[in-house]
Amino acid sequence: MYTFRDTIEASEEIVLPSEALKINGEYIENQISGYRTLHVAGREALSPDVVSYGTGVRDGSRIKSKRYPERILVVTYQIIAKTNEEFREAYNKLGKILNVKEAELIFHDEEDKFFIGTPCIMGEVTPGKNAVVGNFEILCADPFKYSVIEYEAKPS
Repeated sequence: MYTFRDTIEASEEIVLPSEALKINGEYIENQISGYRTLHVAGREALSPDVVSYGTGVRDGSRIKSKRYPERILVVTYQIIAKTNEEFREAYNKLGKILNVKEAELIFHDEEDKFFIGTPCIMGEVTPGKNAVVGNFEILCADPFKYSVIEYEAKPS
């Protein structure tokens, strides 16, 4: 009639947050015990920089150029550790994971797309605690996201 599901066993598996970040093929949550992505800013629409110029007697202006600026992703995370040693180990591991250049960045809620980015700023956390909320920034010099699946164009 009904199937039994052990809630204790089910709670031990890692449930990834929707915005969990995969850097170069591995989620941070799967590498650091006590780490959790809380939210990510900067993935939304990006406004282009438009440069225009006015001409003599003509109304309005003309578009000189349009370009998209670099994108900054801000990842807010939480680390909770039981001991000072576990916290230090988790924080050091996070530093090692973020020590990459032009990494492939995939988010759990959009696994078919990726950004290319380099972590550039590590925010400060409250000192003297083993449960902290912090953030880090990732610079995407190329502001666009790309499909994970490559397509081969064939002429018709």
